[in-house]
Amino acid sequence: PSEVDMSIRPGWFYHPDEEPHSLERLFDTYINSVGANASFILNIPPMPSGKFDCRDIKRLKELGDKIKNSFSDDFIRSSGTSVEFERLFGTQCAFKVALPEKKKISYVVLQEDIARGQRVESFKIYKRNRSGDWGSVYSGFTIGNKKICPVNFVTDEIKIHITASRDETLMKKISLY
Repeated sequence: PSEVDMSIRPGWFYHPDEEPHSLERLFDTYINSVGANASFILNIPPMPSGKFDCRDIKRLKELGDKIKNSFSDDFIRSSGTSVEFERLFGTQCAFKVALPEKKKISYVVLQEDIARGQRVESFKIYKRNRSGDWGSVYSGFTIGNKKICPVNFVTDEIKIHITASRDETLMKKISLY
C-alpha cells in the first residue's frame, strides 16, 4: 500500500525555533492520505532531551480531536438507515441511502471489501435536489480500503454510482458524516 510520510514540523528533525504545521494542513494531509487509500505516517521529532515539545503535543491533540469530531456521528448508523443496492448493467451498480431527515453532509466515506480485491475504478456521488432530480456532487476513482470524499451539502438522500469496476463491486461500508 502507498504511504504519506510527513513531519509535524517543517523540518524532519527538531529545531526549537520551528512551529508545528497548522491544524488545517495536518488535517488536509490526513484527508488526502488516509482518505485516499494510503497510510499516513506523521513524524514527531523529539527534543534533545528525548521528550516531545509541548507545542507538538498540543497540535497532535487538536488533530486527534478534529478527526474524532469529523467522523464521530455516522448518519447511516445512528439513524438505523439501510443502504439499498441496485445492479445497473455490466459491473456498474448504485448504492442509495435515504435518511429519515435532511442532514448537512461534510464527508462521504467509502470502503471496499479489499480482502476480496480492490475493484472500483471510478464512481460518482449524487444528492437528491429539491426538484427531485439527482445532482452530481463528487466524482472519483479508486476506493480501496478507504476513500474520504469531502463534500458540503444538505440532503436526505444520496446515491453512489459505481461507473467502472473490474468485477462485481463489494462494498464493506458506506458512511455519511
